[in-house]
Amino acid sequence: MWQVMGLKNKEAVQKMLERAENELENSTTWQNPEPPMDLRIMEKDRANCPFYSKTGACRFGDRCSRKHNFPTSSPTLLIRSMFTTFGMEQCRRDDYDPDASLEYSEEETYQQFLDFYEDVLPEFKNVGKVIQFKVSCNLEPHLRGNVYVQYQS
Repeated sequence: MWQVMGLKNKEAVQKMLERAENELENSTTWQNPEPPMDLRIMEKDRANCPFYSKTGACRFGDRCSRKHNFPTSSPTLLIRSMFTTFGMEQCRRDDYDPDASLEYSEEETYQQFLDFYEDVLPEFKNVGKVIQFKVSCNLEPHLRGNVYVQYQS
């Protein structure tokens, strides 16, 4: 079965290439060919990514086998990696110096967060009424330092 589907996709790609070459030879304006219908149907049939649905971030990014639905409009903003400190950069601690984390306390990270909060939240409030303001302290790269701001409307 897979061999038959592979052959159909190969034929569809070959037809698209031939059509593009013909259009180039006929000096018409060239555009990227439309993807085969099979691929567009597959895109619609893919299951939604539960991680992306919950957090707006997925550790697999564009390589995820599931669908990431981007909202057309939302009262919530996601700003990726807006809050970064050396204390949160878990992956870099070992690269520079394995003992660096001993010199950097959680209290310092917390104080930097308070400074960040007092600096950034008023700027968001200038735009509209803020319902929620959350900063992710998760150490995973796709969540680390993400800022979520929910407005009233």
